[in-house]
Amino acid sequence: MDLHDKKQPYDEHDDLEEELLEEETDDILDDEEYQEDDEEAEEESAVKDDGASQPKKQKNLGVYLAMALCLVALGVGAWATYDTVVKISDVTQDTASSSAPQSSTAEVNQTVSGVPKDNVMEDNLPIAESEVVSESASSEETVSSEVVSEQPVESQVPEYYNYPVAGQEILNGFSNGDPVHNMTMDDWRTHDGLDIGAEKGQNVMSIGAGTVVDSYEDIMWGNVLVIQHGDIEVRYCGLTDKSLLAAGDTVEDGQILGTVGTIPIEEKLGAHLHIQMKKEGVWIDPTRVLKEAA
Repeated sequence: MDLHDKKQPYDEHDDLEEELLEEETDDILDDEEYQEDDEEAEEESAVKDDGASQPKKQKNLGVYLAMALCLVALGVGAWATYDTVVKISDVTQDTASSSAPQSSTAEVNQTVSGVPKDNVMEDNLPIAESEVVSESASSEETVSSEVVSEQPVESQVPEYYNYPVAGQEILNGFSNGDPVHNMTMDDWRTHDGLDIGAEKGQNVMSIGAGTVVDSYEDIMWGNVLVIQHGDIEVRYCGLTDKSLLAAGDTVEDGQILGTVGTIPIEEKLGAHLHIQMKKEGVWIDPTRVLKEAA
């Protein structure tokens, strides 16, 4: 037997060992791959679990927030209800207190409980209404009578007045705000009245019915008497003596008020009566309301 034949059994044995070794190696590799696949599957499962858990957490958080908002809304509603109940109770108390006088009315009614019921009904509303009607009717009659009585008074105000002195000689007229020469003072000034020539001591008469407003002595115009004739205030200037009339006295048309005296500021003009008229606070021309003698 040659050497090659002797070695053949050993070679077959070696081949068997190599095959076994390869199978074991393949098994090990398969196990490692299986483990790797398992690990990858576990990682993917973990990632999926984490991804699924996050929406669940967010959903749970939204539920909690909704519950919290509901609790807050319930608290606010409860407080509003309590506040409303308190206000209603206050209003009820005020109403009860305001209705308290009704008890006094009941007491008053009780004091007259002895009067028959029929008489009370007839004596209350019907009589009160009749009194109101009669009072209103009487007040209307009074007002209407006053209006009627006042109308003649207004119609009694004359359109024109009489001259205060006999004669009607006009020495100086109304300047209507324009300056004119004053001989006595030797200057230029407005002449707000009317100078009527007259004899010294001649009677000065009221131009119409009126009421005395004032009576005084003026250093420039002498004794002055102020009388209200209707809506016109008249000043009679230059009377001899201070008038015996006082404020509030009434005068009649043509009544003697005094006599013609002296007017210091117009002394060079001679004896005359200076008369001024004011309507609604404004000087007016006396010739507008004085009528000439027939």
